[in-house]
Amino acid sequence: MNPRSVVKLSCGIVVTAAILGGLFQAQTFGARPTPTPSVTPTPTPIASTNCPPPPNGVAVVSPPTGGFAIDGDLQANTPANNVGDWVPAGNGNGGAVLTNAGLPVNSALTFHLVDPFNTAENNFAGGQKVDDNPNAWSWVTNPVNNKQDINHALIHFATDANGHNWVIVSGDRLSTNGNAYIDFEFLQNTMALTGGPTSGGFSSAGPDGGRTVNDFTLTLNFTNGGTSPGLCVSRWVAVGSGFDYVDATSALPQGAVFAAVNTGTITVPYSAFGNNTYPKNAWAEAAVDLTALLNNFDNRCVGVGIKTIFVKTKESQSPTATIVDFISPQQVDIKLGPASPDAGADQTKCSGSASGTTFNLHGTAAAGNVNQITSMAWTVSGTGTVTFNPQSCTGSNVTTCDTVATVTGTGSVTVKLTATDSAGCTSSDEAVLTVNDKPIPSISPSSAEICDGASQMFTVNVSGGAPNPTIQWSGPGGFTSSSSSITVSTGGTYSVTVTDSNGCSNMTSANLVVDPNPQVVISGPASCANVPVTLTANVNGGTGTIQYLWSGPGGFTSTASSISISTGGNYSVQVTDGKGCIGLASRGVGLCLQ
Repeated sequence: MNPRSVVKLSCGIVVTAAILGGLFQAQTFGARPTPTPSVTPTPTPIASTNCPPPPNGVAVVSPPTGGFAIDGDLQANTPANNVGDWVPAGNGNGGAVLTNAGLPVNSALTFHLVDPFNTAENNFAGGQKVDDNPNAWSWVTNPVNNKQDINHALIHFATDANGHNWVIVSGDRLSTNGNAYIDFEFLQNTMALTGGPTSGGFSSAGPDGGRTVNDFTLTLNFTNGGTSPGLCVSRWVAVGSGFDYVDATSALPQGAVFAAVNTGTITVPYSAFGNNTYPKNAWAEAAVDLTALLNNFDNRCVGVGIKTIFVKTKESQSPTATIVDFISPQQVDIKLGPASPDAGADQTKCSGSASGTTFNLHGTAAAGNVNQITSMAWTVSGTGTVTFNPQSCTGSNVTTCDTVATVTGTGSVTVKLTATDSAGCTSSDEAVLTVNDKPIPSISPSSAEICDGASQMFTVNVSGGAPNPTIQWSGPGGFTSSSSSITVSTGGTYSVTVTDSNGCSNMTSANLVVDPNPQVVISGPASCANVPVTLTANVNGGTGTIQYLWSGPGGFTSTASSISISTGGNYSVQVTDGKGCIGLASRGVGLCLQ
């Protein structure tokens, strides 16, 4: 159940190709006729009868070069020269969408899904139905009935000269006996397997009974032995109080669909069911003009974005048919219908200036169906204040609309890009812009001044931002710290960066001034042979007015710069400048004689 490679697609409907008993010979058609006017199909549940058989033909699309032959074989230039097909062959100019090894030439347009065969593999548990809610489906590992055992599913998307979107599909079966049916289901939401390794279920995000309104399926039907092809179209819609697939085959314009089965043995260069050939009636293909089909629906503006391609086999064409084998859901990203705008990825930033936080938005759109885009406009979806510069883009074929969005405040706001085509159909896409609040650091104290030899503590306080921020200090001499408080003694600027769990950061700093201490030297005699003697405190440096404080023997004190003493001993002076910085000196004076 593991896909080997894949491609892309479009629309919102179910298409069923049935292979009926011997109604056609292979035919090749040139340009596709102009689609008929739109009709409103009656939402009638799909019957279990066979589908009306469309002709073989050539879908005049690109890629591949030469169009795509729906003629019951895989090889280009076979039997007609210069006509494209699934794999290369012959000497003509017809191109191919796969290599002979089965690899997509362009993996954005072509999907090659591969499933194990003739062995125990993942398949639906008994009693599962086509139109059941996929979330109620379950799978087990068991062998599969040969006529419902699939090995390869091919899907290719292409465009014709009128800008119409086409899809080409093919599938195979192990046994050519009896009836067999292969569904190609295109879902607008994701679906995936759950559980394992030998059993499990499905998880589908579709909001409408496990699918999404306008999901669609292409079903290749091998019936009555599979000698001729037929094709039906159905889509997922509201029916009564629930949802179901309904027939939409009447919406197929003439010339907008082709189907074929291999009416003889054909070559398979990449090998199928262990061989390099398919026996008669083992392989079928179909091509559908999805644009023409959508234009004939009741709502010409219907649009579909495909997220999942799911290939499965079943026992009949009925929507209540029992489903059997499947290939694991393939996740894709394909948009069909009217214009397909893309508002870009969601973005997150940290808050900017007080005037707002700016985001550069790259809006794109692809025209859908046959109508060109005439305008694209940016708006706010829901609450929030956003200004756009520019807010809209207009022209005859607008494909981009870049803008600078300025978001006021913090939190999340949803912006919408709406594209309008020349038919007045609108479609939109949204992106979420998130502005996270920055942490706001403050340092206490914001600055400080100390004297040489002292130290100072700085503490950072944080408000705002996400919880549990990280802290990083830097300072003079390569100083670093990750603590909230630091104690330093070197003068200079100390900066702190605070980073929260959202990655938002902010920085602030504090300055430390270290003032030099005043230097003091005492001058005077070392002894006092004659009394009294004078000692003087000589000060160098310091700021402002110097204060003196002497001390000496017998409780001597003085606040003068010079002192007169008559008693020997040790005399000390402390000088304090205008900033409170202190200098110290002392002097011993010998015995003083009277």
